[in-house]
Parts: sequence; C-alpha cells; structure tokens
Amino acid sequence: MKQMRKTLRILLLVLPAVAIAMGARAQESENYKKHPGYVDLSFLKAFGEPESTVEIFLTPGLARLIGSMDEDKELQSVLEKLLMIKVYTFKTKPTNRQAFARKMRDVRQKLLDQHWVRFMNVKDRDSHTEVFIKETHKQIQGMTILSLGDREATFVNLVGMIDLESIGKLSKKYNIPELDSLKQKTK
Repeated sequence: MKQMRKTLRILLLVLPAVAIAMGARAQESENYKKHPGYVDLSFLKAFGEPESTVEIFLTPGLARLIGSMDEDKELQSVLEKLLMIKVYTFKTKPTNRQAFARKMRDVRQKLLDQHWVRFMNVKDRDSHTEVFIKETHKQIQGMTILSLGDREATFVNLVGMIDLESIGKLSKKYNIPELDSLKQKTK
C-alpha cells in the first residue's frame, strides 16, 4: 500500500506541466462530469482541505508530452486514452478515521447502485483498498480507487478508456504490487 502511494506521488511530481494547462481547462471539467466514468468527489469538502489534490485534464497532445518525458510508449498509450485523473489524499487520525470509513461505505454503495463493479478488494492489518470499474459497451470507461490506511485516505478517479492489461503491465514495471494483479484478472 505504501508503495502504491509512493508511486502515485512520483507520478504526480512528473506531471507539473499539467498544472499550467489545468487553469485554462477548468471549463472542460463540466464536460467530464457527464462521462460514465466520472465520480463526483465533492463530498470530500466536508473533511476540509486535503493534504494533496491533483486534478488533471488530459488532451491527446498533453498525454503524448507526458508520455514522451518518460519515453515509455505503454505509459503514453494509457495516458492518451484518459480524459481526467483526480487524486485526493487526506491525513487520517484516530479522531477522523471512522468518518472516512463511513464515507468509503457510502461511496461504495453509491458506486454499486450506479452499476460500477468492485474489481478488487485488498485488506490488511492497517489498510483497506477497493478498486471499482465502470464498464459500458464492453469497454472500461472509468476506475475509482478508495483507500483508507492508518495515516491517510486516498480517493482516485480515472475517467476515460482504461486498458486493465496495460495498467497491470505498468504496475509491474513501476513496482505497484496492488495493481499488478490487474494484468492477470483480464485474462
């Protein structure tokens, strides 16, 4: 779990060029809200300001730019199919952990009610991570990751075409063991 967070942070550090484009693309966020893979995470405002927030609107050109920074064609291919990435990370304490756990249950039920499929559920002694996918017309249109640990809660929404096999390969390459099993689950 710690490795997944570390990898997400590295990815977020690699994407500073995206921040420049984000301001000009704020209007486009309204269009993404209509996409079947979009999840409204505005309820998180009740927890105050997150420790870190990333909202990335990807155009094909921007995805190619980011992919070319790493010269990783597979990463570039995955990014070109995504429209938006949202990541919210909050510090958790004993005083707010139960509130985050309740909110995760609420979000889980909302996703299931909207025909999202819980694709993966990983529990260990100090953390719980769930991965949901939204499929329409036999294509995965979105992925939502809910993760709660002793020290932080992370909510992720990927919007766009998602190829689980490619993500599984990338997770192995970049050492994200929690997502490595995606490659096997697609076979």
